[in-house]
Amino acid sequence: MKSLMLFVAAAFFLLSGHASSAALVQCESCTSQSLAASRVEGLKIPGEFYVFSLEAGVIFKVRRLAGKSGNPSPLPKAGEPVEAAVKEAFLQLLGAYRRNSPDFYAQSAFIAPIDAIGGPSDVVEISLAGEHSGKFSGFRNRFDLCVSDIACMEGVSTLIAALRQAEDTFQTSGLTLGLVDWEHAPAVFNRNVNTRIFLCDSHANCIKMELVNGSWLYRGVYADQGNGPRYPQPGEDLTYHSDDQGFEAFESGLRNAGVVLGERPAGRFSLRCAHVEGRLGHCEMTPKDSGEPSRKE
Repeated sequence: MKSLMLFVAAAFFLLSGHASSAALVQCESCTSQSLAASRVEGLKIPGEFYVFSLEAGVIFKVRRLAGKSGNPSPLPKAGEPVEAAVKEAFLQLLGAYRRNSPDFYAQSAFIAPIDAIGGPSDVVEISLAGEHSGKFSGFRNRFDLCVSDIACMEGVSTLIAALRQAEDTFQTSGLTLGLVDWEHAPAVFNRNVNTRIFLCDSHANCIKMELVNGSWLYRGVYADQGNGPRYPQPGEDLTYHSDDQGFEAFESGLRNAGVVLGERPAGRFSLRCAHVEGRLGHCEMTPKDSGEPSRKE
C-alpha cells in the first residue's frame, strides 16, 4: 500500500548530478514558458522537466536533449504540452497549497481527534498498558491503515491527504514529489524536520507519532494537547517537576484512568509505577535532587 513514507524522505534529484527521465522543478518566478526554459538551462543537465510556480498557478514542460557526448544540448526545447495526468496532479498540489496557505511550507505538526482513526477513546490506557499490549496493537493497526488511506487521512490532516493524492497522481506519469527540486521545500519534505501527528482524546491527552526516515514511530502519550508531560509506560522510571507545564492535566489523566497516586511532593520527583491487572495501576512519587532535569521524552 502506498503511504506518505513513499515520498517525504527523498533527496533533491540534483544532488546526484543526474536527472531522472522526468523531474519536477519549483520556480516561483517562472510565470512563462521562456522563463521555465531559462530555469532548465541553468540546471546544465539533460532530461524532461516540469517547471511549476504555486503562487502563479502554472506549470510548463521543458525537454533538454543529450548531445553526442552525453552532455546537454545548448538550449532546452520549450513549448511542449503538459500531459493531462501531470496537469491533474499539479492542480491537486496547487489545491493543497491554496487551501493550506500560509501553513503549506511551515507546518510539520498536526493535531487531530483520535476518533479520526477509530479510537480508542482514552489514549492514556495505551501508555499504561505498554507497547506489547493488545491495546497498543489495536491502535497501531488502525493508525497504519489510516495513513495508507487518503479518505481517512482527511480527518487527520487535509494537507497530508492532499499531498498523498497529488503524489499518487504524479506517480502515474513517473514523477514523485519526493524528487522535486524545491525552491521552498514544505516541512513535510524536509529530512531535517520530522513530521508529527498528535491524536488526542476528549481530555486533550495525545498520542504522538513521528515520521523518521520514512517510518512512523510511536513517541508516547502526552497530556495538555501534547505540550504536557509524557505518561509512563511499563518499565520506566521518569522524572517530573510539579511545576512542569500541564502537570495538573497529567495528574488528572492518571487518576481518570484509575491509577492510584501517592502524595505529590514539591519540586522534582521520580514517578515509579507498579502493574495492576496487566497495566500500570499504582504510582509513587519520590523526591529527587532538584538539579536533575525532568524527562518528558
